[in-house]
Amino acid sequence: MLKFSVVIPLYNKEKYLYKTIESVLKQTYADFELIIIDDGSTDNSLKIANSFNDDRIKVYKQANAGASAARNFGIKKAEGEFIAFIDGDDIWYENFLETIISLMNKYPNLKVYGTAIGLNDYEKQIESKRRNMEEKDFIIENYFYYKIKKDIYLTASSAVVKKEVFYDIGYFQEGLRNWEDLDMWARITLKYDVAFSTKICAIYQQNIIGSASRYNGKINADFFDYPEKYILKYNVQGEKLYYMLEYIAMWKIYYARIIHSSTNNRKESLEILKKYKYTRIFKNDLIKTYIYIISPRIMRNCVKRICKSLYSIRSR
Repeated sequence: MLKFSVVIPLYNKEKYLYKTIESVLKQTYADFELIIIDDGSTDNSLKIANSFNDDRIKVYKQANAGASAARNFGIKKAEGEFIAFIDGDDIWYENFLETIISLMNKYPNLKVYGTAIGLNDYEKQIESKRRNMEEKDFIIENYFYYKIKKDIYLTASSAVVKKEVFYDIGYFQEGLRNWEDLDMWARITLKYDVAFSTKICAIYQQNIIGSASRYNGKINADFFDYPEKYILKYNVQGEKLYYMLEYIAMWKIYYARIIHSSTNNRKESLEILKKYKYTRIFKNDLIKTYIYIISPRIMRNCVKRICKSLYSIRSR
């Protein structure tokens, strides 16, 4: 039985896909199959995927149904014991799978493994907040604590999951067209501990510009409702509950800003914020968002005064 099945959900990534596939094929650990699911691409992505002459590659095509549907298709086709995902514009360092194998040897009883990931804004490298972190391996028992306090998190392109986990907690939510990864990692980490390496073994292509413009009210609202349902489903308690509630508040505050900037719906944004006044960790973000929504002019004037003050200090 193969150790790994690597799944690439693919939609219009012709600019980056060749390097992505190449980074997978160059892995120092070679016992894997590479499953590429073209999700109805309209560019040359499928042609690029088929251009590689490697027996480990299997290419499938489906009508456009979203990244979640493509990943689920890949999981069902996978023959490997573990599933690894990588998006069609991300990059693995050559030692990614080797690092995962090292974690497996160190923590053989776990079913979820991950490494740190660097961020790259397509044209400009962004320094990862974990670059100065000491390289070490450890078990994440409270994922939401590490996400909030240590900026350590899982992404689809830097995690490996035993296939049976998906039979247990379910597949990717196909009704979500945005943030489906966050939903999956919330479900997984509420039930499973994660063996994690702070070594950066992958690069995530983060397109910051225009991210708010992809807002879809109904779909995003669905996503933000899911985490609260999981509290009851998985009987979350104690410190894990505290940090999960803070995690939800963090995303709800962000969601309120998206609604306001995308639809200018002040009433809906403020109603969302009122429900999450309990937050302690993100209290300042909550206050700033209130001000931003109620009076953007006040926020702009505050920023101008701060900048003017800083300029005055530097000029002395």
